[in-house]
Amino acid sequence: MNAYIMLALSLVCAVSSQLLFKLGLQTIGGLSRGSFDAWQIVRMITNWQILVGLAIYVVGWLSWMAVLSRLELSFVYPFTSLNYVLVSLLSWAILGETVSPVRILGITVICLGVFIASRG
Repeated sequence: MNAYIMLALSLVCAVSSQLLFKLGLQTIGGLSRGSFDAWQIVRMITNWQILVGLAIYVVGWLSWMAVLSRLELSFVYPFTSLNYVLVSLLSWAILGETVSPVRILGITVICLGVFIASRG
């Protein structure tokens, strides 16, 4: 498979898994702040969203390994910052999270940085 498709797959998997982790944690009521007990672990590993997120995360990791074996790290690594962009936008669209003007400015700077880095 083309290394650039693998890179895109890696990014999509990273973003998807984070969204599923967040949705799963919302479903189980999150984790308590003070202590992390066995019951919380059981709730996490039996939640379908977290399990699917974990499976997608593994696929993304395997894709990333394929990318690293084919392309220069200094070229592909800046593309991982697009995860911040996609997670922010999808968190707004799917989770209803607030994206402030300052965050939008940051997203714009990240996109510009990725564009510049990809030209080098």
